Amino acid sequence: MAAAAGAAVAGGAAAAAVPRTATAGGGQRADTQGSKGRQWQLKTGDVHILGATASALVKEGSLSSEVRHYGLKLLQHLVRMRWEELTVATKAQLADLVLGLVPEIATAHDEWFLKSQTAALVAEVIRHEDVSLWQGLLSKLVELSAVSPAYAELVLMVLRWLPEDITVYNEDLEGDRRRQLVHCLTQALTQIFPFFFKMLESHFVEAVNLLQQGQVELAKQHATVANGTLNALLAYVEWAPVEKIAENGLIEACGFLLNAAEFRLRSCEIMKQIVSRKRPLDESAATFDATIRRIFEVLSQASRALQSAPAATKEDDSEFAEYVAEALVAIGSQHLQCFVGLQEHITAFLQLMLGFFEHRKIGVHYWALLFWLAILREIPSACGHSSENKPIAGKLGVIGSVPKDKKGVVIFLSDEVYASVLHNTFNWYFQNSSKVVGGIGRSLEEISDVKDYGNYRSRLLDLVRLVAVQRPYISVIKISEKVKEACASVEGSTLTLGVLDSVQKLLEAIICAIFGGENVLALTEVSLLQRPLEVLLRTLLMVKWRGSAFVEIHGRLLDAMGPFLKTSPDATLGVLNKIFELLISLPLRSTSFQKDSIVIESSRSRLQVCTSLLRIAKAADKTVSAHLEVIWKTISALQEQGLLQQGEHNLIAEAFLVAGSAAGKECEARAFDCFLSPIQSRWKINHFQERFLSAPGNLLALLTKQTTNSQNDEMWSIFHSIVFTERVVKRCASQYPDVWRGGTAIEPFHPIINHMKWIVMPLLQLLRCIHALWSPKIKHSLPTIVQGALRMSSAEQASVIGEAGTKSAKANASDVETQAENQVDGNENEIRNWLKGVRDSSYSLLGLAATHFRDIFFGHDSDVVQISLLENIEAMEYRHMRLFLHFVVIPLVKSCPEHLREVWLGKILPSSLIFCESALSLSWTNLLKNGAVKLSDGACKSEGLGIKEEVLEEKLLRDLSRETCILLAVFASPSLNPNLPSGEQLLQTRLEPSKPDCFATIGSDSMMSLVIRHHSIAKASLSLCIQALKWSDSEAVHKALIFCGTTVIVAAISGNVDLQNFVATDLFTAIIEALTMDSNSSAQAELINLFRMIYLLMAQQHAAPRQILQSSPAITGEVLLAFENALTTTSSAKEHRQYIKSLLMQAGVGNLKALTAAKTRSSITNVANRPRPTQVAAIESEETGNIGLAAFM
Repeated sequence: MAAAAGAAVAGGAAAAAVPRTATAGGGQRADTQGSKGRQWQLKTGDVHILGATASALVKEGSLSSEVRHYGLKLLQHLVRMRWEELTVATKAQLADLVLGLVPEIATAHDEWFLKSQTAALVAEVIRHEDVSLWQGLLSKLVELSAVSPAYAELVLMVLRWLPEDITVYNEDLEGDRRRQLVHCLTQALTQIFPFFFKMLESHFVEAVNLLQQGQVELAKQHATVANGTLNALLAYVEWAPVEKIAENGLIEACGFLLNAAEFRLRSCEIMKQIVSRKRPLDESAATFDATIRRIFEVLSQASRALQSAPAATKEDDSEFAEYVAEALVAIGSQHLQCFVGLQEHITAFLQLMLGFFEHRKIGVHYWALLFWLAILREIPSACGHSSENKPIAGKLGVIGSVPKDKKGVVIFLSDEVYASVLHNTFNWYFQNSSKVVGGIGRSLEEISDVKDYGNYRSRLLDLVRLVAVQRPYISVIKISEKVKEACASVEGSTLTLGVLDSVQKLLEAIICAIFGGENVLALTEVSLLQRPLEVLLRTLLMVKWRGSAFVEIHGRLLDAMGPFLKTSPDATLGVLNKIFELLISLPLRSTSFQKDSIVIESSRSRLQVCTSLLRIAKAADKTVSAHLEVIWKTISALQEQGLLQQGEHNLIAEAFLVAGSAAGKECEARAFDCFLSPIQSRWKINHFQERFLSAPGNLLALLTKQTTNSQNDEMWSIFHSIVFTERVVKRCASQYPDVWRGGTAIEPFHPIINHMKWIVMPLLQLLRCIHALWSPKIKHSLPTIVQGALRMSSAEQASVIGEAGTKSAKANASDVETQAENQVDGNENEIRNWLKGVRDSSYSLLGLAATHFRDIFFGHDSDVVQISLLENIEAMEYRHMRLFLHFVVIPLVKSCPEHLREVWLGKILPSSLIFCESALSLSWTNLLKNGAVKLSDGACKSEGLGIKEEVLEEKLLRDLSRETCILLAVFASPSLNPNLPSGEQLLQTRLEPSKPDCFATIGSDSMMSLVIRHHSIAKASLSLCIQALKWSDSEAVHKALIFCGTTVIVAAISGNVDLQNFVATDLFTAIIEALTMDSNSSAQAELINLFRMIYLLMAQQHAAPRQILQSSPAITGEVLLAFENALTTTSSAKEHRQYIKSLLMQAGVGNLKALTAAKTRSSITNVANRPRPTQVAAIESEETGNIGLAAFM
C-alpha cells in the first residue's frame, strides 16, 4: 500500500484540490467535470491505490487542511463502503494507520474539523474491525489523553462518536454485529466512566486554578476538555445502565457543575436524558429510583436559586431555567413512583412547578404548563372531583392509587393548587392584551411564529378544561368573576375586544368541559353549580352593548353557555329571545351599492349572531326543540318585515332543522319540508331551468345584468340555495353513514332522500355552464369584468400560498355575499365569489350523493353526467381540477357499485387521468428543468404579484399532484381490491405462473382489474405513477408508491406480459432513479421494499432487473450472485432490505441521495463536508450511452 502511494498521491492531491478551485468559463467547467470523474474513479478503483492515496494526503503536513480533510473522507469511504474487499492483513495495516493518525492530528494548531473527522474515522474502523481492536485501543486512548488537553479533546471525541455510531447510526450493521459491539462497549463502561470522572475533576480544577493565575488561554483548553467530557457522556446516558453512571460519581459531578455557568447547561442536559429513561423492572429499579431522587434534589436546589430573585434573572439564567424545568417535567411525568411515601418531596415538587408556571419567561413557563397538563391528565376523571384521596389540610398534594388500567401513580392535588393553576392560566391567557382584567400585562414577544402561538394558547385552554372537569365549582366561580369584570369594563369602555374574546374562549372551554362530552356530574354537583351559573347567565342577558363587534362577542358568550342550557331548560327561551334581539339591533346591509364600512361590519356581525343561534341549537339539544314554534314565528315575522337576509335565513333555518331533528322524526320531516320544499318547487320549474341553467349565455346574463336589486337577489338566491342544501345533506349524511353506504334499495325513511332525487340534475346543468366559461371559445369573448372574475383574487392567492391572516371564500360561504358586494371592485368580486362558492358546494353535493345515496345517484344517465362534468375538462385550471378530483372523482371511485364501474368509471376516469397526466408532465418538466411551472391558464396572473406568482404556481402544481396520487392510491386500496393478496403474502407463497392476461385471478370485483384492462386508464395511470416517483414532492411519492406496489402484485399474478414488462423495466428503473433524489429520503424504505418485491417476483422470469443492476460497473456477476444467494438464505424482510440497501449503496457510490440523506450525521462529523460528484454519471451517460443503473451513477 505504501509503495503505491508515490504513484497515486499526485493524482489524489489534484483531485482533492479541485473543490477549492474557483474557476469560470466552459473550459474550466470541463476541468471540474473531469476532476469529478477522476474522484469517482479513485473511489471505485483499486482499494490499495485508494488507501495509499488517502493516507498520503492525510500524512503530508505541507498540504492544506482542506486537502488533508479530503484524505480523511477518502479513508472513511474506504472503511465504510469497501472494507470487505480488503484482506485480513490489509485491514490490520489500515487499522494501525488510522490509530497512528490520532497523535499526528491531536495538536493544538490543527483545525477542529480535522480532529472531528479523525474521531469519526477511528470509530468507523472500530465498527468494522475485530472486537479485539477495541479492547486494546481503550487503554491507548487513556494514555494519550494524559499528554495534553489537545490529545484529551480528540480522545473524548472518539469516545463520544463510537457509541453514537453503534447505537444510533447503525442501519448498516447486522444484528449480531451490532449486539457484539454494544456488549463490548457495555463491558468497557467500567473503564470509561471512571475516566470521564477523572477528566471532569482534573481539567475543571486545572481550569479554575489557571484562571485564578491569569492564564486564560490555557484555562480555555482545559475547559474545552471538560465540555468535551460532558458531550461524550451524553452519548452514553441514553442507554448505559443508570447504576453504573451513579456509582462512578458522575451524577454528583454534574450536580456540582450546575454551579458553573459554562458547564451547567450540558450537565443539566445529561440529567434530563437520565430522567427521561424508562424505569427498569428488574432488581436495579431501587438504584434507579434513588438516582432519580438524587437528581431531583440537585435540580431543586438549582430551581430555588433561580426562583429566589426572578426580577434580577439574566438571559442565560432563563435558558438554564428552561433546562431545569424540562428535566423536572420529565420526572413528574414519568417517575412519580420514586416519591411514594416522601411527602416533603411532593410538596417541594409542586411548589417548584407552581413557581415555574409563574415565571416571567414563557420558555420556562411553557415547560411547567406541560407538567400540569401531564399531571392532570393522569388523574382519573371519576376521582378528579370526588372527596377521596384529597390532600389533608396544609398539603399541596399526595401520592394516590389509581385504577388497574393506569400505569404508575398520580398526585391528587389540593384545591389550593387547582385555584393557583387556574389563576395563572387566566393571567397568561390574557397577557397579550393592552388592558387586562385581572391580568399581569406580560408580552409574548418570545413567540414569533403564529402557529406556535396558537398551539400555546390551545394548550392553556386544555389545562382550563382539565381543571374544570376535576374542580367544576372552582372553575365556575373563577370564570364568573372574569365575566362580571368584563361586563363592567365594557360598560365603562375600559376593555379591549381582545380581552373580551379571551373571556369568551375561557367561558366556552369551562362550560363545555363540565356539561359537554363524556363528563357526567352527580346531581349534587349539578345543583351546586346551578346557582352561580344562573347568576352568570342573568348577567349576560341583562347587559346591552353597542357596536357590531361587541354585539357579536355578546352572542358568542351566550352560545358558550349552550351546554349548560341542557340542565336549565327554563332559561332557554330567554337566551333565544336575546339572540334575536341582538340580531335586530344591528342594521341591515345597505340596499344600495354604496360602500359603508359600518354596514359592512354590521352585516358580518349579523351572520355571526345567527351562527351563535346555530351553535346553541347544537349544544342545548332537546331544550331548544320545545321552542320551535317561537323560532318559526320569529323567522316568518322577520322575513315579512324584510329584516332577514338570505344568508342569515339559511343559518337560522339550519338551527331550526337541528332542533327539529332532536324532537323526533315527525318534527324533523316537517322542518325539512318547511325549508327544502320551496327550493325544490322553484328549481324543478322548467322556466327556471331554461332561464338560468340551459346555456352558458343565460348564466352569463344572470351574472352581469344586475341592474336591479331583484336581479342581484336572484343571483344570490341560487347561491344560498345550493350552499344551504349542501350543509343540510352533509349534516344528515354524518348521522346515518352506515345505512346509506350499503347501496341497497331501501324504503325512504329520512326526508332528505326525497330531495336528493331532484337536486343532482340541476347541479349538473349549472356546473356545465360554469365549466364552459373557462373554455377558450367563450372565455375570450366574455366581458372584461367576468374575465377578471375568472382569475384568483389576491386573498385567494395569499390563502393558497399560506400567508397569515387570510381566509378562503369557501371558509365563510354564508357571508360571501356580504364580503363580495363591499369590495373595491364590487361586481367582479361578487361574480368571483359566486362562481367559487357554487362550484365548491356543487362538487361537494355530488360527492355526498355518490357516497351516501348510491342508488339515487347512480340511477342517473352516466352519459349526461360525463358530458356535464367533462365537456370542457381541457380548460380546467389546476385549482379546479384538484377540487373536482377530491370531491367528485374519488367519492365516485370509492362508491361506484362493481357492476356499474365499466359504465360510470370507464367514462369518467379516462378524461380525468389523461388531463392530469398531460398537464402534470409538462409542468413538472418545466419546474425541474427551468425552475418555474409557467401555467398557461393565466389563473395566477396579477399585477404586482412578482415572485409570488412562481410560488403560487408551484403550490397549485403540488396540490394537484398530491390529489392525483391520492386517486391512484384509492385505485389500489384493499377495500376496492378484496381478493388481492398483500406483497408479503405473495412472497411467502409459491407463485405459480399465470396464463397470459389471466385477470380472473384478480377478481372481477377488483378496481385494479378495471384500471389495467381499460387501455386509456391503464396508460395514464402507469405513466403517472412512473412520473410521480421523479417529482420532488414526498407526499405525492408516498401515495404513488401505494399504487406501484399493487401494480407489481397484479403483474405477478395476472400474467399480463405488457404489465410485467412495464414493472420489470420501467418501474424498476424509476425506483432506482427515485433513490437519486434526496427529496425521497423519507420514502426510502418504501422504495427499497418495492425494489425487493419486483426483484423477488420478476427476476426469475424476466431478465430486465438483472440487466439494469449489472449496468453499474460496481455490480459484477459475482456480486449479483452473492446478493441473490443472500436473499435466498433468509425470509426476513428486514434483512432483505438491508442487503438491497448495501448493494445499491455499493453501486451508487454516493449518488443515491435518498439513502445517504436518511442517515443524518451527528454534528461531530462532516464539519467541512463537500458535495459529492453527483453529475459524473450524467456526463458519462451522455458520452457512452449507458443504460440502467449506470445511467444514474
